[in-house]
Amino acid sequence: KASGTLFPPMLTVYHMSSAHPLVQRRRQLFRRGAEGWILVVTLARLAGHGDAVALIYKDGRPVETHEQALKSIWASMEAVRRDVPKGPSGQAAAHVFAFSDQENPMLCHLARSVEAAGGWLQVLGLRDGKLKQLPWGDVDARGGGSATRADEPWHFEDKSIMLKKHHFLARALREMPPNATVVFVDAFDVLFQRPLDELVEAYKRVAGPAAAVSGGQWPVVYGGEVNCWPFPHSGEVPVHHPRQSDRSGGPRWMHSIPDDASLSAGHNAERSFDYGDQSPWSLRGDQVCSEWLTQQQPSDEEAGRATPGSVARFPFLCAGTFVGTVSSLRRLLRRLFMLYQETGEYHDQALLALLLLRNRSLGMVDSAAEIFLGLHGHDEFRDLERPLCRGDYFEFDADIAAHARENQPDWRAQAPVLGYRRTRSLAGFSPPGV
Repeated sequence: KASGTLFPPMLTVYHMSSAHPLVQRRRQLFRRGAEGWILVVTLARLAGHGDAVALIYKDGRPVETHEQALKSIWASMEAVRRDVPKGPSGQAAAHVFAFSDQENPMLCHLARSVEAAGGWLQVLGLRDGKLKQLPWGDVDARGGGSATRADEPWHFEDKSIMLKKHHFLARALREMPPNATVVFVDAFDVLFQRPLDELVEAYKRVAGPAAAVSGGQWPVVYGGEVNCWPFPHSGEVPVHHPRQSDRSGGPRWMHSIPDDASLSAGHNAERSFDYGDQSPWSLRGDQVCSEWLTQQQPSDEEAGRATPGSVARFPFLCAGTFVGTVSSLRRLLRRLFMLYQETGEYHDQALLALLLLRNRSLGMVDSAAEIFLGLHGHDEFRDLERPLCRGDYFEFDADIAAHARENQPDWRAQAPVLGYRRTRSLAGFSPPGV
């Protein structure tokens, strides 16, 4: 019986008995050529392994000796260790993931910006994202498969992609240590503009108080938006007192979503979702935006002293940017998939909003944009210190840049590919604040 261990593309090693049919037929096979075979391999008997035969092919050259094979194997194992995030300088501050089932120039820009921030981008789905089916089958219970219908406003041909990215991420997290920090971003409309270590520091600062309250369980932090999507709203969202059990009464105030940002998908407006063990016992789709803002308000006696209209700058959840520990992400994703099976709600942003309304300890929103800045609906001159995409967008501190490790003369990138050409580090650059 043959047993195999698959290493990265630079090295593939199989061990098998010399009695295996492939070994017996090797001369015939190689005489015929290698059409249809994944790799062209060189057979080499390894000293001290009896009748073990290794098929090893590394960087275009056959590995012929036992010492060479061991060195290559250990180097490859080190390269794919998931317990330590990697970047151009070796160890990075966090693992960075994105999902894409197709190549796109924006994916390359994202990867370069992650590199400038000190990490390597790990892309999920390029190999099998289109072919892989969700374990629960088609996402649309009304029939028609997972294809986006003409009456749906999604810009995806296949709406199952909204859940696929979470499923692929959950699969990637299986072998990672629980305390590792993971950043996940959408692949085509996100850029990094601060070093990864600063992002991790901001995550600890934002999520730390919630972790302390919940006994050390760190929450997942999602980027914030100024618009509530995809549940319906009129642009004016009623905000109630969080202790007011009867939501049919008058609101404390009306929150106005900026005109430039206000979009409403009309998604599941009349559908009722079970809400949990407190009133209101169920929630209609057209009530979710209001309930979300209501639950973000101070509770107990602080709520009575809160200033009406004091809603955070970016109060609504964005499913396209989030950060958390591996354990916090596993915990949240497990419950997210259970909620999908319970409700059939396939839109990940809607599903996450419902999940966090049920259990606020699982996650929170970066409502002050300390980690993620969502630009939907922004006026670049009114909302930012400096306008976007101009030559002086970044402020530059030459002294900080000069002392950065990656800017030292003896620094060499620990690059994952041959022919690597480095990009400039973000050290010393500061983007505008909000």
